[in-house]
Amino acid sequence: MANLSKPRARIDAGDTGDGAFCGDEYSTLYGATFSHDANLIVTADIGGTACTWDWRTGKLQHSFTVNDQYGELAYGDYAMRWAVFSPDDRFLLTAGQDGTARIWDARVNDRLVRVFAMPSGSPVNAAWYSDDGQRVATATSDGAARVWKVANGKLEHELVDPAQSEVYNAAFGPDDTLLTCSGSVRIWDLKTERQLTELQYGDTLSDCEYSANKQQIVAAGRGGHIRVFSTAFAGPQKALMKYAKDRVTRELTPQERKRYGLG
Repeated sequence: MANLSKPRARIDAGDTGDGAFCGDEYSTLYGATFSHDANLIVTADIGGTACTWDWRTGKLQHSFTVNDQYGELAYGDYAMRWAVFSPDDRFLLTAGQDGTARIWDARVNDRLVRVFAMPSGSPVNAAWYSDDGQRVATATSDGAARVWKVANGKLEHELVDPAQSEVYNAAFGPDDTLLTCSGSVRIWDLKTERQLTELQYGDTLSDCEYSANKQQIVAAGRGGHIRVFSTAFAGPQKALMKYAKDRVTRELTPQERKRYGLG
C-alpha cells in the first residue's frame, strides 16, 4: 500500500545545497503555489523574498527580493505574504507587508516590472491576476479590495468592505465580477462598483476561492469551519433571470414580480 503521507518532493528554501540561496535560513514561508504548467513552484517568505523552484529537483531557479533602499524597515515589515504566476507563467505577482503588490519578470533575478502601491500603505494580504492577465486584484488590511490595470499600473476600482473589515482575499469571477472575503463572502459588480451578493459566514475568514468552473465558492475561517457556496444566485441580474427562466414553467404574477423586485 502506498504511503500517502510521504511527500513527492522536499525543498529547503534556506539552503539549496549548491551555493544558491533564497531568503533567510530561518524564514517563515507564507505561500507556495505552482506555475500553470506545473513545472515550477514559487515561494514567498517573511524576509521579503520570493523564489521559483524546480520542484522535481529542488533546485532554485530565480529569486526576487524587496529592496529596502532606505534601511528603515524592520525584519518582517517587508514580508511577502503571497506570490503567484501570471496566466502565461512569464511573470510573478507578489503581495507585500509593505503595502505594495509587485510584478516581476519570472525569468530574471530581481527584475521588477510594476509596483502597485496601496493608497493607505496597508499590508496586502493577497493579489491575483485576472484570467486574461490584463488586471490585478489586491486585498488589503485597510478593508478594501482594489483592481489595477497591469499595462500602466493605474487603479481602476476600489471596493470598500461595508463593515470596514480586513479583506483577506480577492479573486476575479465571471461577468466582470470580483469575489472578496472579510467578515463575509461578497461578490461585486465591477462595472458599477456595487455589491451584488453577500454570503454570510458568521466569523472572520482567512480565505475564499472559486472552483475552476466558477460555480462554487469555498470559504475557510476561524473556528475550524469550511463552507461551500453555490454561485447560482450570486451574479448580475441578467444571469439570475436566465437561471430562473430555465427553471420556471409559468409567468410570474404582478404580485410575484413586485415581491422579487422585478418591476
